[in-house]
Amino acid sequence: MKKKIIIFSIIGVILIIGGILLRQYLDIEADRKYKAEFKYNLPKYLEIEDNYKYRNIGGISDLKVTFYNNTPFTVYEAIITVDYIKTSGDIYKSQDILIDFIGANRIKEFDAPDSDRGTKVKCFVKEITIGELNLMNTTIGREEWKKYNKY
Repeated sequence: MKKKIIIFSIIGVILIIGGILLRQYLDIEADRKYKAEFKYNLPKYLEIEDNYKYRNIGGISDLKVTFYNNTPFTVYEAIITVDYIKTSGDIYKSQDILIDFIGANRIKEFDAPDSDRGTKVKCFVKEITIGELNLMNTTIGREEWKKYNKY
């Protein structure tokens, strides 16, 4: 009788431990899938807006750029490229701007340089670092940005 109790106790402990390990595995797998959605579709969760004055003689002034981090993760660093566009649609010049520490679901506004030429501005995230997603200076670029955002 004692042997049966011991055997059933051991089996019970094994089942409990197995259940705990299975639950941990399922939690880890769910977390991995959750993070993968953001990691592989990141431009969908980031937005950039610009606000500026166009001078009649040409050029852009008082450029304010707003970065929206619509993820549950902190953006440690991002390089935003500002393209100054000529009337023809060609890029007159590009300016990279480094911004850092944009909290989860937060907004950061910053000033961008004026330009002596150009009729409009287009912005995109060139590189980004989000530690929780293991993204370190990961390149996004114009083409990837265009798939999800207004450029």
